[in-house]
Amino acid sequence: MVQVRVHDVVLELSWAEWEARVRAGRIPSDALVRFDAVTEGAFVRAADLEMYRSLLDTEGIEWRAGFLAGAPPVMTALLVGIQIRIWWWARLPEIHAEVVRRLPQWSPVILEDGESWRLLTMGMTHTQTIHLLANTVWMAYVGWNLERALGRLNLATLFFASVLGGSLLSMFLAPQSTSLGSSGGVFGLIGASVVFGFVRGDLLQGRGKQLFGVAILPYMVLMLGSGLMSERTDNWAHFGGLAVGAALVLLLDPEPIQRRAGWNQRVRLRVLISSVVTLLVVAFLGPRIIPTADVDSVRATLRTAQRAPSPPLDPDRSLRFDVPAGWRPGVDLARDRGFVSPVAGGSLRAWSVQEGEGAHLISPEQLAADWITALLRASPDAEVGEVVATTLVGREGTQVRAVVDGRALHWRGTTRGAHTLQEVWQVDDARSAHLAPLARRLRRSVVWDEPAALRKARSAHRHLPSGLTSRSDLAAALVRAGEVDEGFALHEALIAEAPADVRRWLDALESVVVAGPALSDADRWLDRALAGTRAAEVRVAVARALMEQGRDSEGRGLLELAWRAAPGDRRLKRARRRADLPTQLDVAGRPWEAVNDPVTGQARVEPVGPAEVSLAAAVRQGALADAERARVVEALVAALRAQDAAAALPLLAFLREGRSDQITTDIRSALATDLRRTTEGGAPAWLPSEAADALRAWPEVVALISPEIP
Repeated sequence: MVQVRVHDVVLELSWAEWEARVRAGRIPSDALVRFDAVTEGAFVRAADLEMYRSLLDTEGIEWRAGFLAGAPPVMTALLVGIQIRIWWWARLPEIHAEVVRRLPQWSPVILEDGESWRLLTMGMTHTQTIHLLANTVWMAYVGWNLERALGRLNLATLFFASVLGGSLLSMFLAPQSTSLGSSGGVFGLIGASVVFGFVRGDLLQGRGKQLFGVAILPYMVLMLGSGLMSERTDNWAHFGGLAVGAALVLLLDPEPIQRRAGWNQRVRLRVLISSVVTLLVVAFLGPRIIPTADVDSVRATLRTAQRAPSPPLDPDRSLRFDVPAGWRPGVDLARDRGFVSPVAGGSLRAWSVQEGEGAHLISPEQLAADWITALLRASPDAEVGEVVATTLVGREGTQVRAVVDGRALHWRGTTRGAHTLQEVWQVDDARSAHLAPLARRLRRSVVWDEPAALRKARSAHRHLPSGLTSRSDLAAALVRAGEVDEGFALHEALIAEAPADVRRWLDALESVVVAGPALSDADRWLDRALAGTRAAEVRVAVARALMEQGRDSEGRGLLELAWRAAPGDRRLKRARRRADLPTQLDVAGRPWEAVNDPVTGQARVEPVGPAEVSLAAAVRQGALADAERARVVEALVAALRAQDAAAALPLLAFLREGRSDQITTDIRSALATDLRRTTEGGAPAWLPSEAADALRAWPEVVALISPEIP
């Protein structure tokens, strides 16, 4: 037992009680102490005993005295006051717009434009009264307690470091959201209060234990839970601030009880340096650290947020690329669909990657020309640079730079047969150099594999190598992918097995159309098809192939020969209508223009009968048909210039209907409608331009041929 005399009172304490009271400063230094094993039965001043001096926690006693004294919360009041002042200013409309535009945490503008100050200013900014009230009440409570426990500078360090940590976590993990408010900093202070109560519980006594540790823990859990239940809450900022505050309080000591002299100052300096470096890194290296994600995962996330059904991801997709997190689907200045940065309403920056498939094989140079045409149609004032060679996804391609209203569009494209790949990076000139690293990252992410159709065709052919459909599909897919020789070798083998099979010829002719100029012996294939079968659909396919190559005269000539050989055939009739060729038959079932002169309307002296159907004959017939049509147009122009409606009417009827011997009221009405539209500026496809010009010079002809004129 230890006896302690204070004034005239003698207390008998156990050793444990003695230790506790000495550590707590409850035994004054001038008290008289008797402990037989040490004082040999006499009372001795406590300050003279080593066992007293070794147990006495002078710094802890000093800290508790200061804590219980309740020093004024200057830093807490300052932080709360600044937030209230900014909220008050934001109530003014002209200031509100600037506060909302300049101060919140918003990933795109921070990382793209280097406005890293937002990572801190967001923690001082509120625009809603309830939000401000909730944050400032909690900050006043835990801030005051922490300020008394750790000191003003340590409190400020905890708050701003927590704000920064929460903002960083939110910026990378919730880049699509805009965040403001001191919640991250408040959660940092709450986390620090909880951890401080656990790790420095020896300092806390009485009322102090009700302000830290376990006493605060339920409130922290409740606040986190309520945030998770709200879709509008930036929970990442909460978690980030909580983690930083909880970790940093392990390094900061109460000012009177620092583990080494100047310890807190060194910790605060390192936190300050780390924060400044972080802000500078974000400001200058933002484009290198902007988070990106696969385009399909981004689309799936957006559909989930919009509660829209998300289609399953195609495992056979041939195109994959990344987009910046936080960017939204939109349209660039060239009307290409892609993803746009939300900065400035999405009008400045865009990233578009498009896979396409045309009707024919196309070169990178033609692809560039088509894109330029589309751009100039959308933006006639665009300044377009030269087309230069480049490499895209390991393939030869082309690139073009255009400028529209201070925004640059960097287009690159490549082809694989009829399959095309285009990517467009749009950026405002003021940020072009700064965002160049982001553009490079996005371009490196593009992966363009073998076309899905070709991979599926190869797979089907492996499973059924002798099947007609699998081989035909593979041949067509090979040609469309630019493997022309391999594709036509397969077509050759298929036709050799059954030369009279119309389907095999049609498949081969479709590939001829797709291959276009890339097939050097296209005419040989066309002649072989005409010689191999008399089927109307084959002749139509050959005519289409000729017209797709720009050989319209030969194509029309072939359709004329086929029509004479099989007048009235429905397939030929549809093909002739698409080519603006007459399909009328006389009473004997013969092509009307073959037995009648379209200029005079009289029967020909020698009716034109069926002829050989071949490519050479089509060339000759095309020339004759062009000459015949030129004769009709010449006669029509002459009649219009002579203002001879009677002579012009049958010629107009022939050009529109294919015959001029049966001009009904309906035909006259249709002619009048087309001609009236021509005089107003438009012209139907069947009316040649020179005839349209002559008609506009004599618009009265419309009234003369209308059904009301006898």
